[in-house]
Amino acid sequence: MRACDEVGIDERLSMNGIWLVVAGMALAALSFGAWAARRGRAATAVGRLLGWGLTGALVVGAVAGVALFAWSVALWDAALTWPPMIIGAVLAGAAHFALFRASRSWLVAAR
Repeated sequence: MRACDEVGIDERLSMNGIWLVVAGMALAALSFGAWAARRGRAATAVGRLLGWGLTGALVVGAVAGVALFAWSVALWDAALTWPPMIIGAVLAGAAHFALFRASRSWLVAAR
């Protein structure tokens, strides 16, 4: 395994390229959403798609978070009383709750 300062330029560009792709996809989704909103009826399909997509992402994130938390506790029993772990779990739970409310709003509005 190489040290961080030995990472080649190609590896740095590939990691930065990921964020460029994500930014492009977000811009495309926003543009498509604005276009569909002008069409009226298609906006409900976009809203439904966004709501179910966000719900699916939340489920995957929650399952991964619980698995990582359980794995951490299995490796280190003191993880349950370690303040950064507790604060992180509370913040992640609050963020998932807020995003769940957003996905619920998308699905209710798309009815």
